[in-house]
Amino acid sequence: MSTLTKWTSIPCVKTQQTVGSNPVWEVVFNAVDLLTNTYYDIRIVATDTNGNTYTPADITDDGYARIYLSSPLKPKTKIDTANQLYLKDAGVVSQTKLLLNATFSGNNYNVNKVKFQYKKSDETEWHDIGENDIMTGTTVTFILNEQELPYMQLMNNVSFSTFTEIKLDFTSGNNCNSYDTYMIKIGNVWYSTVYFVNIGTYTYQFVFTTPQGDKTIQYYDPRRYLNYSLNYIPVSKFAYEWDLAGLQYGNYQIRTVAVDNYGQ
Repeated sequence: MSTLTKWTSIPCVKTQQTVGSNPVWEVVFNAVDLLTNTYYDIRIVATDTNGNTYTPADITDDGYARIYLSSPLKPKTKIDTANQLYLKDAGVVSQTKLLLNATFSGNNYNVNKVKFQYKKSDETEWHDIGENDIMTGTTVTFILNEQELPYMQLMNNVSFSTFTEIKLDFTSGNNCNSYDTYMIKIGNVWYSTVYFVNIGTYTYQFVFTTPQGDKTIQYYDPRRYLNYSLNYIPVSKFAYEWDLAGLQYGNYQIRTVAVDNYGQ
């Protein structure tokens, strides 16, 4: 922990990889028992074959890093969609909220409504999540935690200490400018709720009003599509935002029940 002086050692393993002629060392550790919303310092202490040891002293030295351990999705829930035919592009949106998108292929062109359902993987009874139809838009919640700002500033190469407001600014997507909005602060968390009536893939950025002018964060929103650096979100005509807060720990399956124009 950054505020402590005592260090905890973690074993490193020498891999077969090299960078130039230098071997790559790897360390893996379980962070489950670490406190969330907390800063941690990580340093690499290296000893050569002659017994000389290099210990970085602070964050300005090579081999020293400071990370922010954000809160995980709570409760810890694995969503198992491997065998669900029509569920696609489900991703963590904000905190415990998951955006579900249903898409259809083949001869399924007459569908006008879908119902999302879930169950635990070892159970047989399905439970309703919610439903959406072609004529109904989709509400999506955007959340920004002030404690995550140092990480987001670092990843976006911007710096500011104070700000007065945050604009959620959509930069691409169908009719994107109509969804721009200012976020509302509750405690140390900023919120925006956007009602999408158009479908498509949207990119967005956070614009901070600071004494030095506007500062923009458009990459690495920590809760959205972690394998994709640009802040983006896909919204289909059959989409629904599901709040996982009431679920218990476990493996779950999700499915969509489709209804066509004839009510079948």
